[in-house]
Amino acid sequence: MSKPTVVFYHIINDKEDKNSQNVFYILKPIGSITLKDIKHEFPLMGTYHFRFKILHNNIPAWVDVTDESSPVPSLNSCIYAKVLRLSWLDNKTGKEITNDKNLHDRDMMKSYKNDKMTYHQGNETNHIGDHMEESQKTKSNIDMLLFETAPNKSNQTNINKKNDDSKDQNYFDLMFN
Repeated sequence: MSKPTVVFYHIINDKEDKNSQNVFYILKPIGSITLKDIKHEFPLMGTYHFRFKILHNNIPAWVDVTDESSPVPSLNSCIYAKVLRLSWLDNKTGKEITNDKNLHDRDMMKSYKNDKMTYHQGNETNHIGDHMEESQKTKSNIDMLLFETAPNKSNQTNINKKNDDSKDQNYFDLMFN
């Protein structure tokens, strides 16, 4: 039996301490783990974008892996991931969720203000094509987030006025932390 590979992950904008890592294990050698393995073994429901930590010229950097069959980079015999939740819907295995408990749990989840994908009770006949179309809409939201953080903002700031820069902070966390 092969030694389990440790995968540390941090979910961006989940209001948790960045110094306390979440962890899960994959029972495969570290060199043979692909993005598909990470998505399949990831312990949380939903659709996520993964970014992995590497050392580039002895400087930590984060890289995106988008091809499911691509190997995942490792660092110090572990895998470090920064994870961005794209949707609460579960596309983990590329299959429709048929478990009644999971369907009921999805019905009961709160709809968040900026969540573009919603699930309506009685719509259990969704297929993977529908999920892929919704994922593309979510990707457009990420592209829009990149556009919104362009440096064309005013340089004048009012210290007493509280601004909601959560989109800027999400982008900053994804790109640099």
